[in-house]
Amino acid sequence: MTRDSDLLKLRPIVDFNSDNLKKVEAFQSKTLRPILKFQNQFILYNLKNYIKTREPLFNAYNALEQKKIIRKSVKEDQRLKNHLLSSVIAYFTIEELDFYNENSKEISKRIVSMITQRVEDQISVLF
Repeated sequence: MTRDSDLLKLRPIVDFNSDNLKKVEAFQSKTLRPILKFQNQFILYNLKNYIKTREPLFNAYNALEQKKIIRKSVKEDQRLKNHLLSSVIAYFTIEELDFYNENSKEISKRIVSMITQRVEDQISVLF
């Protein structure tokens, strides 16, 4: 067995329609969504710990303010952002990593956006 085949076996199956998708969109559906689903608990755990230390009054805010805090944290805190990005990129196969390297700016934006959305959708799990 190779690392790539082992990684692919770890990923949950996520249904998507691949008709008329651009390469980056197909990559998002075929690669990013399954990895984010697989890493969901890890991502939530890291955000929960981050928020605990940086925003101790997080629970006192309404849902809209909590989402703003999450969005701002993931997008603006470079250390957190890089940590979360690397937790996804580490699960790329070599072929996927090559594609990522060619399109890193756009794919990184998509990863951050998808992570933010996932966390916002599961905000009740954070606390």
